[in-house]
Amino acid sequence: MIRCNIDVENLPVIAGGEDYKIWDLDSKGVFSVKSAKAALKLPAEVVPCENLFSRQVVHPTLSVQYWKIWSKQCCASEDNIIKKTGRSMPTMCRLCRKSGETLSHITWHCRVARRIWAWVAGVFKLDPKEDLVDSYKAAKGRSIMIKDLWLVANLAIVTELWKLRNKSYFENMAFHWLGFKGRVYQVIRDNSIRMKVHMHNTLEELRILNYFKVRHRSCKTSTPIEISLSPPDQDEIMICCDGASFGNLGQAGAGVVFRNASSEVLGVLCVGLGWQTNFYAEVCAIIYGAIMVKRWNLRSIFIRSDSKSCIQDFQKKELPWQLVQKWKIAKSFYSNVCYIHSYREANFSADRPSKHVCWLRIFLSFLRVGLVLFLLWNGLEGFISFHLGLSGEWPSG
Repeated sequence: MIRCNIDVENLPVIAGGEDYKIWDLDSKGVFSVKSAKAALKLPAEVVPCENLFSRQVVHPTLSVQYWKIWSKQCCASEDNIIKKTGRSMPTMCRLCRKSGETLSHITWHCRVARRIWAWVAGVFKLDPKEDLVDSYKAAKGRSIMIKDLWLVANLAIVTELWKLRNKSYFENMAFHWLGFKGRVYQVIRDNSIRMKVHMHNTLEELRILNYFKVRHRSCKTSTPIEISLSPPDQDEIMICCDGASFGNLGQAGAGVVFRNASSEVLGVLCVGLGWQTNFYAEVCAIIYGAIMVKRWNLRSIFIRSDSKSCIQDFQKKELPWQLVQKWKIAKSFYSNVCYIHSYREANFSADRPSKHVCWLRIFLSFLRVGLVLFLLWNGLEGFISFHLGLSGEWPSG
């Protein structure tokens, strides 16, 4: 074992009990047809644009028409001819008759396209982009209803420009600005019937909805909720836990704040977890916090977390299979474990160290997975002592 670079003194701790089977393709170790199908399925390329024009607010007809244009299967433009035949043929835009007929020119750079894009930009007070994803992100900060209406407007303009080009090419139809603008307006209005989301009750959004005569106009109201932080009993320690990850999967970290019956901060624990999901980080925060409470030799802990799904899984004993043994060892020390869900606004003290250790994982290459930063108040104001790599009872494996 020494020749294989295995640390004999740091082998996984066996918690005892009967052996059981684990399906390692599932996060909780339980076999399911869904996980087996995902294991057999080849990974497919995820294109963000596809998720936009297949949303519920977009009518299937409009979605299919835009998909044909996006996949360049719509018309005999110059770039499409080169792609299919490998030959370059002289072409001319049928709308402006000033440039070559590429798909980008028809839908964006043609004088007709520039005019219709300027019109819709003036209505929404947004800056459209040639890429659909970038154009959709221009509506950041607006309500979901305005975002959906802006998305439909982008799809409608591109498809109507394609139809206008075909009618001009095959039917020699003359271009009329009011007629073309009216067709785009009608497509946007027709798709707005499918909207069932909420709007912001602002004059700017009311102006846009009145312009397109949108019927469904419900405002989402918010009701203030009183939140409080109750201290634990005299023989308990409260651990405020939170996990964070920059992406899902992403660089993850767990943060725990320890408080006594007087709500005084006894310590702060930060654990770098490497490349993990946010849920995994939430579970690790509770487990590692329960392990470190053994330092105070108390048999009752009060666990507070802002993840309701995490607390429910602890109560149902449905944890990720990699952490089941660690939790069994940690829980065996306590006679009473109490769980409570807390809003994130009341759990801010644990939220900050969890995010802080994620940044450490990114900017400090020497911070290994599982390295612990445990900060203890020594009774001196403004003084924090750093203890790196504590030799606490960390169950491995």
